[in-house]
Amino acid sequence: MKKVTKPKNQKQPLEEEILKKVYKYEAKRTYKMILFLWIGFFLVQFFVIITTSALYHTLKEQQTLDLFQLMWEDFEIIKENFADVLYTFSVEAPLGLLFSFLLLLSIIFGIIIFVFKNYKKIKNRIASINTFFLKKN
Repeated sequence: MKKVTKPKNQKQPLEEEILKKVYKYEAKRTYKMILFLWIGFFLVQFFVIITTSALYHTLKEQQTLDLFQLMWEDFEIIKENFADVLYTFSVEAPLGLLFSFLLLLSIIFGIIIFVFKNYKKIKNRIASINTFFLKKN
């Protein structure tokens, strides 16, 4: 009896099925991550705009922004009394809105840094997933 061997470059059906499932899983994971980043980025930007608007209107009502108008008129007064100006601003500013504004800005910068740091990796994953699915079809 002769032994029948398959060529080495021909993949077995089970191996192909496993590879297909792994690529589908990685594709879902990659596209979910990108979708999450986009939605998160735009939601945080929306909340930054709302928080900034609320902070601006609160400071305008309290006339705290008049300190900055004084700075344009005579900068030397602000420079001499910088500690007093910062103290006045910190007392009159709504701390909850200010902290939420700073937190939202740090989240935006965190997302941007994450994307820049992992840009090559994300790009390569998308390219390999696309080439895999384009080859199969």
